[in-house]
Amino acid sequence: MKTVNVLFVDDEKYLLQATERLLANEHYNKFFAQSAVEALKILETQSIHILVSDMKMPGIDGLDLLMTVKEKFPDTIRMVFSAYTQTSQILPCINQGEIFRFITKPLNPKELIASIQNAIELLLLKRERHELTEQLQIKNKILEQTLTEKQLIEEHLKNLSILDELTGIYNRRQFTTSLHREFNHSQRYQTDFSLLMLDLDHFKTVNDTFGHAFGDFVLKIFARRVRAAIRETDLIFRYGGEEFMVLLPN
Repeated sequence: MKTVNVLFVDDEKYLLQATERLLANEHYNKFFAQSAVEALKILETQSIHILVSDMKMPGIDGLDLLMTVKEKFPDTIRMVFSAYTQTSQILPCINQGEIFRFITKPLNPKELIASIQNAIELLLLKRERHELTEQLQIKNKILEQTLTEKQLIEEHLKNLSILDELTGIYNRRQFTTSLHREFNHSQRYQTDFSLLMLDLDHFKTVNDTFGHAFGDFVLKIFARRVRAAIRETDLIFRYGGEEFMVLLPN
């Protein structure tokens, strides 16, 4: 279990001393302040998880302290011990300070110990929920990355299935699909389309004379030139080694 820090605030020094003796055997860190100003200084320098404050104090009173802590340190569990038990005193603490527990004076040792223990249990539940939320966020992030990678892989595999690896234009398989689709479209809507078949003459001589790497370069440049010359709606395919098809709708 991580360390729990509890801050007790009361302008009566003897009460703080009595509280310290009473809680000597409790296994959490205890901090003590005799004013709201001193308490705020401690809160600025220490991670206080539970605040137990008196209501009536000179200067900044308990309610103002609770509201300040609520604003600046919203995760701190806030508690009050006070001799005032009137509804007019309790309601502002509940409604404005959003306190966890109201402990009456004079202090009942069992009540004080039990109340702080309940606050610690709440703190641990919040920590557990926070850790579970973080773990869930991490898992969701991993899942999102996995899905993104899956989509990229699927897109890559799809491209491999329809694109020629060397030239980057559509391959023979995609030509068959596109031609079938265009033919059906042409019949249904009574439109025309043209089909060009281009073949590079004496390409074997290029490979034999300059090598296959240079032949690949020629094919890439040729595909690039044709793609630049046709319309955006036209499609170019590598049909065979040095054979190309160009499909021109309408």
